[in-house]
Amino acid sequence: VLRDKDHQLSNRQRSDKMTQSGTDLVWSDYTPHYVKLRKLCTLELFSLKSIENFRSLRETEATTMVESILKDLKKSDSSDDQAQKPVVVRKYLAAVVLNTISRLMIGKQFGDEEGKEFKAIVEKEFL
Repeated sequence: VLRDKDHQLSNRQRSDKMTQSGTDLVWSDYTPHYVKLRKLCTLELFSLKSIENFRSLRETEATTMVESILKDLKKSDSSDDQAQKPVVVRKYLAAVVLNTISRLMIGKQFGDEEGKEFKAIVEKEFL
């Protein structure tokens, strides 16, 4: 998208609520500022070297997610009701995304309560 369709991406419709005054990468107009942001992201964030550097972080978060699912399944097995509840993967994936981004940005992984508080702050700011 950033390489082949950047003009279409930067000139699409958007609402004021979605943008940080047009200065962010996702909702910015095609301006010199956008070109700088795109170049920075392409060279620094999305390069093969950068992605490979964070491989262990992604693997750790994926392992944590699987362990959390297994723990919750064992917990539901030990309860009295015999009916298995379906696994809501969205909940686990949201935790993976939150922890991955927070570890990349501020070097901290959030627990359940801290994660809920952080998520509420982000939602309040952006929604």
